[in-house]
Amino acid sequence: MTARVRTLQERISRPFMLLLFLAMTSAWLAAVLILRSALIDTLDRRLEYSVSVLASGTLPLTPELLRRASLVTGLDFLLLGPSGQTISSTDSDENFASRRLADDAISRIRSNPAAAFSGETIAGRRLVSKPVAGLAVPEQRHLVASASLDDVRESVRKAALWFALTLLGAGLMFYLVGKRVSTAISRPIGKLGNLAERISSGERNIDQQLDGPAELQRLGSLMSSMAVRIDDYEAEMMRQNRYKTLGEMAARVAHEIRNPLTAIKMQLQLLQESVEPSVRESLQRVLNEATRLELITANTLSPGNDLTIQKKPAVLDDVAAEVIELLEPQLRHQHIRLRFEPGCALNVALDADRAKQALLNLLVNAADELAQGGEVRVGTHCDGNAATICVEDNGRGVAVDKRREILENPTSNKKFGLGLGLVVARQIAEAHRGRLLVMDSELLGGAKFCLEFPCDDAIETE
Repeated sequence: MTARVRTLQERISRPFMLLLFLAMTSAWLAAVLILRSALIDTLDRRLEYSVSVLASGTLPLTPELLRRASLVTGLDFLLLGPSGQTISSTDSDENFASRRLADDAISRIRSNPAAAFSGETIAGRRLVSKPVAGLAVPEQRHLVASASLDDVRESVRKAALWFALTLLGAGLMFYLVGKRVSTAISRPIGKLGNLAERISSGERNIDQQLDGPAELQRLGSLMSSMAVRIDDYEAEMMRQNRYKTLGEMAARVAHEIRNPLTAIKMQLQLLQESVEPSVRESLQRVLNEATRLELITANTLSPGNDLTIQKKPAVLDDVAAEVIELLEPQLRHQHIRLRFEPGCALNVALDADRAKQALLNLLVNAADELAQGGEVRVGTHCDGNAATICVEDNGRGVAVDKRREILENPTSNKKFGLGLGLVVARQIAEAHRGRLLVMDSELLGGAKFCLEFPCDDAIETE
């Protein structure tokens, strides 16, 4: 059977209560002992003072004087003779006559008649003795004063009871305060535990504000932020896994297509050499289509891997013109008007094949959007910082909140498609230290995609 794990509040409150109990008990005991010692010291001073005054020899120690002194001071007096015999006593209960008290006092006086003793407790009474000074009456030798400790004990008992009640009240107050403090500490920590449990169970959209000190509130905020970051990390991992799966599948398909495609191109080229010139033009168109198909199969790079490029000087207008020439017949067949407006006659350092692949993806994406026909415009532009190819159409456009998603995640609403076109185009642009921008087309009213390449090394052609 598994032992129950104590809660944080129990771990805090139990040692606190034990220490509080020990401290209260020690304080109570010390207070009682200090009070008892103080009361006995006060009583001893009274005895000393009374005996000193009466035994100074200035007053006749008559029984009447001793009786009145006893009434005033509340003490009992015993006057002893030279041999220790009792001359006068104010103790009506004959406590001085008790054998233990009398024998002790007499034996001390006989052994040293000139000696005095004080601070002694005999038979439950405090005693002080001094020899009588002056000896105006020779038979009067010693004066002994005593006081019962019953009053001291009663006072100590009452004070101990009050101390106990006071400490009990203080202990209860400290217990309530300690419980409140431990609860104030353990409750936010418990909420942190619940928050961690929710995160571990898969919940990610957490926005919980914790009560308590600023440090615990900050910790709760950090845990909520951590849950969001974990969600982003998991989404990224899922996206990468999806990329990898799609890339592997596309690579297999491309591998199966390229082999027969290469054989077809070889046969077409051989056939061109053996046919009449009038037929060669038709064969060239078929060969161009085969080349386009070969370029399409090049789109099967794996998005999960880093893209490698080989930059060489190329004129951006020429790169765009080659892709447009390849796709224009197909777009015309789909009742799509394709316009090309060149505007960048510069040699730009880029991977021409990858740039063609990215532009082809954008054009195919625009053609798919215009299933019922429409218009597509391709334009190039160069300035001092970048060379840009833009593709815009008169389709439905892209909502602002969807633009980032379509560039980062492979999504497709087409019956046949993996949704990799825009993702691949973005990766190609970023591999050139450029970017792929999505915006609204001011000219055609649809979507506008721009491939932007840095042209730091651009050289204007003649």
